[in-house]
Amino acid sequence: MSSNKDFRKSLKGPDQFQTSVASWMDKAYAYRVQIGTAVALILVVVVGVLGWQYSQGQKKAQRQQELAKIETMYSDELKEASEKRGKLQDELKKINDKGEKKLTKKDRSAKALLESQIADVKANHDKSVAQYKEFFENNRDYPEGWLAGFRVASDYLKKKNFVEAKSILVDVMAKANGVLFYELQGRFLLANVLAELKEYDQALSEIETLISKANDDLKPRMILLKGRVLVAKKDMKAARESLDLLIKDHSASVEAQKARAMKAVLIR
Repeated sequence: MSSNKDFRKSLKGPDQFQTSVASWMDKAYAYRVQIGTAVALILVVVVGVLGWQYSQGQKKAQRQQELAKIETMYSDELKEASEKRGKLQDELKKINDKGEKKLTKKDRSAKALLESQIADVKANHDKSVAQYKEFFENNRDYPEGWLAGFRVASDYLKKKNFVEAKSILVDVMAKANGVLFYELQGRFLLANVLAELKEYDQALSEIETLISKANDDLKPRMILLKGRVLVAKKDMKAARESLDLLIKDHSASVEAQKARAMKAVLIR
């Protein structure tokens, strides 16, 4: 009986949880100023971090928009060249449709001229490349800037401006090294540029790094490049070994077919 009375009596008083909460609230009230200051500081930090993240996101979006505008300009330049080529090809088709035996001397002259003009049609990327270069210089620490740098370097490579192409790519690789997607693109371009500059050992060093990091889909392309650089270096023994490896390990690839053709030329 006494235990039941004690139990009912205990229900009338505060339990341990209630007592603990009351004690905590008393302490919180006593230190209300300090706690308020600490909460305020935490809120300032959280708001600051969120604000910084939002700001970075806005800047990234702005970079992407700017790059997209330049990409559109680049595409328009390609389209203009394609349309010009198409018109010339239409004219050439009209002549060819007459049949080879019915072509007059005038037709043959016009045909030769059109074929020459078609071969000479190339997109003029001077405007977009100037924009890419400016964008790269202003955003060289960011992936968007690296992509712009690749565009500039590729254009320089086509125009045989190898020294400028190397300068751009070395700059990009200093920032993008370790970011695999950009590193593979950058090293591949750089290896081609170095080979054109006859800096063969440096080119081969870049290619070996590429081969070690590339997946199986990309490796044939890298090994073929290695073979070509070795041929340019006149190291025919190493070139044949590289081509043999490509044919053996990647026999079904397009690059293996090219390697077989290269080997046939080397054997002569």
